[in-house]
Amino acid sequence: MVPHPARAALMFAMTAAAIPGFSQLNFQPVGSPLTLAAIGCSEDQGAGDEARPQAYTAEFKTTTIQTLASGVIITRESTETYATDSQGRTMNSQTVAMRGGNGTANVWFNVEDPVQGTRISWDTSSKQARVIQLPPQDQRQGCWASESGTLRMNFGSKPRKSEPAAAESVNLAIVRPARWAPTREDLGTESVQGLEAHGYRWTMTIPTGQVGNDQPLVTVQESWTAPSLGIEVRHLSESPQSGKTRKELVSLDLSEPPIHTFQPPDGYEVTTTQLHPVACPEIGTRWR
Repeated sequence: MVPHPARAALMFAMTAAAIPGFSQLNFQPVGSPLTLAAIGCSEDQGAGDEARPQAYTAEFKTTTIQTLASGVIITRESTETYATDSQGRTMNSQTVAMRGGNGTANVWFNVEDPVQGTRISWDTSSKQARVIQLPPQDQRQGCWASESGTLRMNFGSKPRKSEPAAAESVNLAIVRPARWAPTREDLGTESVQGLEAHGYRWTMTIPTGQVGNDQPLVTVQESWTAPSLGIEVRHLSESPQSGKTRKELVSLDLSEPPIHTFQPPDGYEVTTTQLHPVACPEIGTRWR
């Protein structure tokens, strides 16, 4: 099975960045680099065959509760859906209520399709979809750009012939040791939507007076991962500044998602962007 993503570590670092001094935390992630939707592998492959992803559709609900100094409580809710099929396609959608409280919501979709070599995004508000045609897999090195130059991608340097091409991944920045190292607590196992999940809790306390605080600042992150699928099924966070957030798996379907899951709906305006190789900018400079 593919190890679970280092989402807990990344989210912990993002939350920590809001607290002065906490951004220096040297937090060691557990598991593999973060991916759009980490997937398990089926075990019914013959010898020598490539492992095929475990197909599934998972829906998550996120609730954030923030208490203001005046005592006013603000509650926000959103839903996310992750899907993958046995060909390696992945889809991530997020539903967020529109401002104004009229009950309407907008849904954003992002798809990675390794079969067609595309990345697709669309939303239900504009009813527009954008397809990015990626370079062939064996040509994904160096820099590529759209004809207009508004979209640029860097796939990294061309690997040496003696070395295999490195897989695309999210790199977590190396940071300096923290003055307030978090403690980790093993929470054991628990069932979430029929999946056995293992949980850990990280707690960090900034003592009184360290950042101008008149009482200790306590930040907590909790992560539950199901090894059978390699996905995080529950995530909780609590901090003095951002409040409480709970994201949890609320439904799971292990059948093959229909192909339309990974395609824009009929009637949407579709724009396709082709990429071509370009010279990479010199080290230390940015694309304009």
